[in-house]
Amino acid sequence: MQKNSSLTHLIIRPARIEDAPGIYEAHKFAIQQICAKDYTPEQIDGWFPSSRTPEDYAVKIAAKSCGYLVAEIDGKIAGFSTFENEEMSSSIFTLTIPALAQAKLYLPPLKRK
Repeated sequence: MQKNSSLTHLIIRPARIEDAPGIYEAHKFAIQQICAKDYTPEQIDGWFPSSRTPEDYAVKIAAKSCGYLVAEIDGKIAGFSTFENEEMSSSIFTLTIPALAQAKLYLPPLKRK
């Protein structure tokens, strides 16, 4: 079996403000590309309005109004997850990786520092 080199450097970590543009792009791709075949344009626009910007994510990360995790592959943001519960006990992490379309990982409960 050939090893997929694009997944050799996968890191899941807390998001930083400078990750906002990558989170924006991953979210945009997930909604506008992956979901587009299953939902109406009105539903897609409701989930990802044209007025949304990377700054929207930076503000949320800075305010710590909810937690963000990012998946980084070879130094680039490949996906993200948000959570509101302190223990992250039932978070589903969706990776948006164009070459794989979509992969899902279950994250076991983690404790915040």
